[in-house]
Amino acid sequence: MHRVEGVPLLGIALAIALGIISLAYVCVAGVHAHRRELAILRALGLDMKGTRRVLVWHGVLIATVTVVIGVKSDSVVPVAFLLTIPGAVVVAVSASLLAGLRTRLSMVADVLRSE
Repeated sequence: MHRVEGVPLLGIALAIALGIISLAYVCVAGVHAHRRELAILRALGLDMKGTRRVLVWHGVLIATVTVVIGVKSDSVVPVAFLLTIPGAVVVAVSASLLAGLRTRLSMVADVLRSE
């Protein structure tokens, strides 16, 4: 029976890993999909710091919506689940900033011409 005790922990670890990968993928895909809009904002005068703020808020909103959807409204939220909120925000913001690095450093004319 002691060999079976680790199986639920393995399932939880796999679910957490899948959640982190999915959250990062959604953030990267969102930044890539809005690359043209970010280039237009940069052409209108948004600086690098402003672009970084846009990407940070993008990551925070995606992480917040993901966590809110994951919680049932009529259930009691355990303390361990509340600890995942900062982790989700860190993953989403990091993925958004890394995906947006290429967008922030690229020439606006090249991005707008490519589509």
